[in-house]
Amino acid sequence: MKATRTVSGTSKPSILANSASLRSRVSPPFTENSVGNLVSYFAAKAEEGVNQTKLQTLVSKLRNAKQRFRENHVPKLVGNPNATEIICSYQREAGDMIASGDFDFYIFSSACRFGLYETDFGWGKPVWVGIPSVRQKNIVTLLDTKEAGGIEAWVNLNEQEMKLFEQDRELLHFVSLNPSVIQPFLHVL
Repeated sequence: MKATRTVSGTSKPSILANSASLRSRVSPPFTENSVGNLVSYFAAKAEEGVNQTKLQTLVSKLRNAKQRFRENHVPKLVGNPNATEIICSYQREAGDMIASGDFDFYIFSSACRFGLYETDFGWGKPVWVGIPSVRQKNIVTLLDTKEAGGIEAWVNLNEQEMKLFEQDRELLHFVSLNPSVIQPFLHVL
């Protein structure tokens, strides 16, 4: 958000949307081994002005939004033959907010604990898992690393924002940028 505001020179509020899998929440539920995705989003608004919204406040807002989503929206889907229509209406509402231009919109998603490194399509388990490039900006996807305990964040921003993001001192305190895919295997060679 800081990089976007610096580049744009504005301080619009931000909507942080976290994807929520609905595969197990519709009736009948998707089977465990089915392919495809059925998602919706829960969101929190981050007001920005002179004082930046603190990370703890954002986390709290997202947790509350997730709880409201589970309590208010998921019960409408379970066993409902019109579940797809309900999900589409949620997506249209989000699309209308994005199109209004009144907000900076960020989508967060996680593929952690999906067992992607255990997937074998017949030629062995992957050495490294990634996600395809997308043209839409302001998307963050989290993936497990091959070694237990690590998480990769795949961040899509426009070029100017990415340059600022990659130089952010607070961020650099906690991460390493673009680690080598082969580095963990160099000792084997």
